[in-house]
Amino acid sequence: MRDGIKERPNAIPWPPILFFSAFFGALALETAVGTPFQVPESLIGPVRFGGFALAATGCGLMGWALATMARRNANILPNRAATQLVTTGPFAFSRNPIYLGEAVLLLGLAGILTSLWFLLACLFCVATISVLGIAREEAHMRAVFGPQWQAYCMRVPRWVLGPF
Repeated sequence: MRDGIKERPNAIPWPPILFFSAFFGALALETAVGTPFQVPESLIGPVRFGGFALAATGCGLMGWALATMARRNANILPNRAATQLVTTGPFAFSRNPIYLGEAVLLLGLAGILTSLWFLLACLFCVATISVLGIAREEAHMRAVFGPQWQAYCMRVPRWVLGPF
């Protein structure tokens, strides 16, 4: 296995580092620079309402995923070896419901704050976690769980739709 991928997916817990970097980076830019565009006054209410709904959905999804993993005694830390292949709860429709929840939370914050920075933070988070987290985590899961993992990948998408 290259770089000990069977023992653990990453030496560094990239996903939470990337999520919090995106969050605090967007917050800093929003505070220092503000949003470089304005949502029309007539849309601010609906955009903020949608933002609250998305933020609540993202938090709920993360909580549900963490609780599902805890019930199965599965390792939650992204830089430690997988102890269980969890395929129930939110893992039945997304292989990465925690990361999906983080992305939905950032989208929600973009709506609540009508902030372009949080929208860009969401895109940054999805792109970087896909490369530095998910790619190595999936290689680890394939090495540890073999055919079970492959069968799971055939029925459940990485994010929500299709191969994403």
